[in-house]
Amino acid sequence: AYDFVVMDCEAGIEHISRKTSSFIDDFVIATDSSRMSLNTIKNIRNTQNEVKIDVNNLYIVANRVEDGEMLDRIEDLSGELGMTFLGRMPEDETLKRLNFKGKSIFELPDDSPAYLRMREMANVILS
Repeated sequence: AYDFVVMDCEAGIEHISRKTSSFIDDFVIATDSSRMSLNTIKNIRNTQNEVKIDVNNLYIVANRVEDGEMLDRIEDLSGELGMTFLGRMPEDETLKRLNFKGKSIFELPDDSPAYLRMREMANVILS
């Protein structure tokens, strides 16, 4: 009965393999450039197909990735797996300070790089 449900899952594929949802409109995976994270993306895709969860849109967001070659590899992997690469979240000092102080991300100013980038990504997902 909800228009939107957001699940923030721990890293891994447990929610997929347990088939906690049989249909997902938009599935966003945040990843870094580690080999483990890249393998997890592949495992999520394989498990999603194996347990037959319908997913309309699969998206990848690179987080804490600054190196161009690593970013290219994540984008290439997204394409290989039929996922949409949304880009990377930029480093944002204000976000780091809020996190350090235990404050909410809702306190980010409207001109924050992370806020602006997230709005762009949300617009792609919601369009």
